[in-house]
Amino acid sequence: MNPTLVILAAGRSHRYGSPKQLVGVGPHGETLLAYSIYDAVRAGFGRVVVITRPELRPRLTTSLTRVPLPIAFVDQSDAQLPEGRAKPWGTAHAMLSVEQALHAPFAVVNADDFYGRTCYRLLSTFLRKGPSGVAPTFALVGYPLRETLSPAGGVSRAICRHSGGWLSTITEVTEIRSTGDELEGIGEHDDAVRLSGDETVSMNAWGFPPAVFPLLRERFTAFLAQHGRGIEREFRLSTEVDTLVAAGRVRVQILPTSERWTGMTHAADRPRVAAHLAQLVAEGCYPTPLFGAE
Repeated sequence: MNPTLVILAAGRSHRYGSPKQLVGVGPHGETLLAYSIYDAVRAGFGRVVVITRPELRPRLTTSLTRVPLPIAFVDQSDAQLPEGRAKPWGTAHAMLSVEQALHAPFAVVNADDFYGRTCYRLLSTFLRKGPSGVAPTFALVGYPLRETLSPAGGVSRAICRHSGGWLSTITEVTEIRSTGDELEGIGEHDDAVRLSGDETVSMNAWGFPPAVFPLLRERFTAFLAQHGRGIEREFRLSTEVDTLVAAGRVRVQILPTSERWTGMTHAADRPRVAAHLAQLVAEGCYPTPLFGAE
């Protein structure tokens, strides 16, 4: 069975200033989400599920009318949000929205990132292998930190420590930017973190078996008990997977790639992303328009 691609497209894009999942960056106004689907098709994915919000669904549907794959749209629920909180609970909570729609291994990516075709080939190969070992096995595509930075400002990245190809820990570091010969960011305890750029980072490109859902639901119950009245704390995939790995309940295989990532954290990133895609089109890596004649 061909695996399913799940795309997280419900974010509020506060730093960018408008919904990044709708921003046209290709030569014919294609979104990064559309490029993800194109690369997934080439890698053998057979279905797409887009997690979004009701107000975005009509425009997303219109932008993807020529995609040659079945696409299902699922809204991320805003149930249980406390008064004063405007944003959803986070990426791990978004995944719970598709639990009833997925009964086989699947991949998860962000709508506003350009991962490159290698990412989808790695995930497709992993997902077709089937389960191995006693504990559920996940996969994570790992990028070199230096290939994921923005010249427009600081970025947040999940720094991965791994051994023998298996994830040991994930640590969130925010506001990563160059300070000359090295990089510096802010750690989880507001401490300064110095980085070389060679670190492996997660860009939220995952491979999961359906066994991930009961684990996340259990973790979300615990999260709400502790943080359910907060207006800022997020139920993040990286944090929850890190907790499950530390408890020995799952294993995560790192799938390394040196391919260049690009994405839009800040509004000033858009021209750079558009130029990168235009170059790839000129080199023959992608057709234009992306999904056939208009």
